[in-house]
Amino acid sequence: MGGRRNAGSIGRRTKVIAAGLLALGLAAPALSTHAVGASSPETAPANDGPELRWALANSPDTLFAPTYFSTPIGAGLMGLVQDNLLRYTGEGELVPSLASSWEATSPTTYVYTLQEGIKFSDGSDVTPEDVKFSIDLQSDPEVASKESYLFEVVDSVTVDGNDIIVELKSPDTQWKFLPSHMGTYIYM
Repeated sequence: MGGRRNAGSIGRRTKVIAAGLLALGLAAPALSTHAVGASSPETAPANDGPELRWALANSPDTLFAPTYFSTPIGAGLMGLVQDNLLRYTGEGELVPSLASSWEATSPTTYVYTLQEGIKFSDGSDVTPEDVKFSIDLQSDPEVASKESYLFEVVDSVTVDGNDIIVELKSPDTQWKFLPSHMGTYIYM
């Protein structure tokens, strides 16, 4: 038996579409070769055309607080400035993103090797310690992250050279997928 939505409620599909449009709106100016105020007329001619304006449907629940976002708009904004160790391809295959490789060495141990040359927006290197910090931040009870429940299975996170080793308290079928989830953004 189908349920009825309350007047004014927004469905999941609408939220996903809104998040996609938000991402497109935020990315379009960066991808345009006709950017207003371009630094080089040879690479980006002046734009004499109409001006693109965009807006958010409502305010995000937070601006870049990595442990406190839960709406499509907040997640959409966070996804533009942060990245994950893993990601999904258009075909649904789980592949490395910030990691150059990853493997489960046992049912409770996952090893992620960080790619070389990844930079923060200020130009400094992203290190395995930064990845450890990001995972530990979500797990810290003092921080009270909205995603902390996803990390209850984590026993420890250690760094060995360019590897990040995540030890689980017990085998967890969901952990394999978690490094592609917004809860495991690396705060870049």
